Amino acid sequence: MLRYRISKQMLKYAIVGYIVLMFLILFEFNQMLSVKTHLEKKVAGIKTGIEKMEAYKKQLQNFEITY
Repeated sequence: MLRYRISKQMLKYAIVGYIVLMFLILFEFNQMLSVKTHLEKKVAGIKTGIEKMEAYKKQLQNFEITY
């Protein structure tokens, strides 16, 4: 049977590596969320822009009729 001996230095490296990995995962998750909210804001802006254009188009049609 093989016996594994984990030295204190190896344990320190493992703990530090695990903590760094957790921070990286949290950072990436935060980045994804901020990108998602940014895209949602862009889509909402485009939708309001389209609505404004439709309203402007209706105004122009009404103007042509009354002209």
